Parts: sequence; structure tokens; C-alpha cells
Amino acid sequence: MNRDAWKRYGAGNSWYYEVTRPGFKYNMTDLQAAIGLHQLVKLPQFHARRAEIARRYSAAFSRFEQFQIPAKRDDVVHAWHLYVLRLNLGRLNISRNQFIEELGAREIASSVHFIPIHLHPYYRDKYHYEPQDFPISNRESQRIVSLPLHPRMSDQDVDDVIESVIDIALKYSVRSNWPRAVSNMQADAPKARYPGASMEIRKDRSTISNATRIEQSVFHRAFDVTCAAMGLALLSPLFVIVASAIKWQDGGPVFFSQPRVGKDLRKFRLFKFRSMAPDSAGISPLTAPEDSRITRVGRFLRKYKLDELPQLVNVVKGEMQLVGARPELERYVKIFPDEYEALLQDRPGITDLATLTFRHEEQLFQVGSLENQYIAQILPKKLELSLKYSQTRTFFSDLGILFRTVLGFKPWVVNRPPREFTSDGSIKT
Repeated sequence: MNRDAWKRYGAGNSWYYEVTRPGFKYNMTDLQAAIGLHQLVKLPQFHARRAEIARRYSAAFSRFEQFQIPAKRDDVVHAWHLYVLRLNLGRLNISRNQFIEELGAREIASSVHFIPIHLHPYYRDKYHYEPQDFPISNRESQRIVSLPLHPRMSDQDVDDVIESVIDIALKYSVRSNWPRAVSNMQADAPKARYPGASMEIRKDRSTISNATRIEQSVFHRAFDVTCAAMGLALLSPLFVIVASAIKWQDGGPVFFSQPRVGKDLRKFRLFKFRSMAPDSAGISPLTAPEDSRITRVGRFLRKYKLDELPQLVNVVKGEMQLVGARPELERYVKIFPDEYEALLQDRPGITDLATLTFRHEEQLFQVGSLENQYIAQILPKKLELSLKYSQTRTFFSDLGILFRTVLGFKPWVVNRPPREFTSDGSIKT
């Protein structure tokens, strides 16, 4: 090999190497063998940690069609010497090498295991191999990435890798063709999707005549606009008080707006009273208990859901309705495209059953990546509740949701969600 490990894995160096001559792998001395015999005692705990990290990786990445996770068989004990993630390059607009560069820019080391033998100079030149002589090997080598995997990785290290890989996938996904289903879900990955959601919703709605649907839509729209307009008028003194309190707190802007995905997957800007420090823009919108970014006024607003009041403007503009699935960021919609395609046939809403159930969502988060916990457990449950409710909702059930939202009542048809997460991101029951 023309480059040793120090030159491949050192800071700022490249993973690439070439085999220029045949040789032997003489790389264990007597001293290393003596140390190795004693290290074998620690093998079970080393392997357990590697397997735990691999499970967390697979649980996180199995939700994305941009990836193909390593295969795992029940009758085989996987060594997890490497975690080789395969990129579905048709779902990305960057190459594998660019993907590795993006990881490096985020201070995540990665490599390629392995470069096919027939592509190395010695074998290529001696046997006159061409890349296409071994098409499968050549193809797979262009989409494999070895992610960090060793027993001394902390949970935060694992979270950093997961967040970076997902962030790159979302940033460089092929936007003109969002994924429609997750084909490589593993049996041991947390279940997130509501089976057959889109098909069931479409089937149920197809039984309603077009005339009836239009009539219901017009009535609901008139009701929503009337209530929202009256709310804005009656609550205008409260708006002035809240605005004054926010200005008094730090002098920053009163309102916060953010792009969300609405009806028919079209984007719009959602309005809220600002509840976080002015310099929090661009940071994760998810907040843990006692999050330092939330202002003192913001905590009061969030406790009583007063920060949501400006969304009445979105209702009047026709971008939202009073009761409906909450509008989400595009990054989450792309993870659960089927569910959102079904839900967002209607306008998103200010409140719904899932909103009531997870009224104090931030209390569910534990130490670790909020993003991973939200994607793995909280958001799938919210989507399941929203999908089930959307199939049976009526005008009067929507009224019930509204009253319970205003009065702060808990929902009456679901059990209270579990509150603790295990180390792999799943909720303890």
C-alpha cells in the first residue's frame, strides 16, 4: 500500500490508497500478540458496545431511502468490525466521495472498505483489468461508506455521527422525487410508520361524494375564518400585552416565522410569538426541559400555548385550519412522506388530537440527541394519532378538540404517552 494508516486517517488526510506491489500482511509483533491475549478478556464488552452502536445506526438510517443499512441475520453473530453504510446514489445529488467530504467538514471521520482489488495498479496493470470486468464489485465500491465504530465512542459521539449523516442526506436529497416508502426497514428497528396509512385514508375518502366533500369543506372554511377573525379582534389587547412583554424582555422581534409544509405539500410561513432568544435562528427548533434558549416570557407563553395565537392569521389567509395535523418542517415531511401526503390533503391545523396528547412534548426528551428521539419515537406516534383521527373526524369532534385545547384538558381517547427513552432511542414502556 502506498499510504499507511497514519497518512489515511490523520487530520486532513484522505482515505484513498493504492496497492502497488504484492506482499504479506506482517503487522503483528510478539509484543502486540501478548497484549492481544489479555485484551481477549474484554472481548465480550467490546463486542456488546459495537453491537449497540450498530443498532442505533441502523434504527436511525433505516428510515431513509438514501441509505441501505448492513444486513443482519438472526443465525449469525455479527462482529461489527465495520459499519458499512451503502448510499442509494439515485436518491442523492452528490457522489460517495463528496458525501465523505461533507462528513469531514462536520469533523466526522469515515473511510471506504474496500477498494476492489481489480482497480489497484498492481492487479490492473498485470492482468489488464477494466472497471467493468467486475461490474457488481465496481458498482458497490462507489456507494459504500464506513462510519466510525469502536467501543470507546460515547453516546454523544454516536449522536453526532447520526445527525451529520442525516443532515447531509436531507441537504443533498433528490428533491424532485421524494422517497415513497422505506424499503430496508429492519425488524429490530423502532416501528414508526402507520401501516397502509395513505391507502386507507384515500379509500375512506373515496366513499364520500365530491359534492358532500365540497359542502363540508366550504362550511369548515367559513367556520374557521369566522372564528379566527373574531379571535384576532377579541384578543387584540392580549396581542399588545404579549408584544410589549417580548419587547421588554430583550428588545428583539415580536414575531417568529418559519417555512412549513402545508396543504398538498406546498410551503407557507407559519407565524408565532417569539419565545426563544433572538440569536436562536438556525438552531434546532426542538427544545428540552429548561432549555436556555427559551426566554422568561417565552416560558410563560409556551406553558399556556399563547405563542401559537398568531397562527390565527395563517387561518384567515387560508394556509391553516383550526383543527388539523400540525404543519411540519420539510425535513420531517421527507422522512414520513406517505403519512404527510395523506394528512396534508387538508390544510394543517393549529391543534389536533396529537397536539393535545403531546401537549408538553418537551418533557419527554431525555439526555441525548433530541432530533433522534423526535424522529424515532415522538413524531411517529403523533402521525399515527393524526391519521386515525382524520379518518373519523366530524365537525363536533373538532369542536371537542378546540374546547379541550382552549381549556387545557387532556384527550380522552388515548393513553398517556410513555416518558423514558432507552439508550438506543426507544421509549421504555
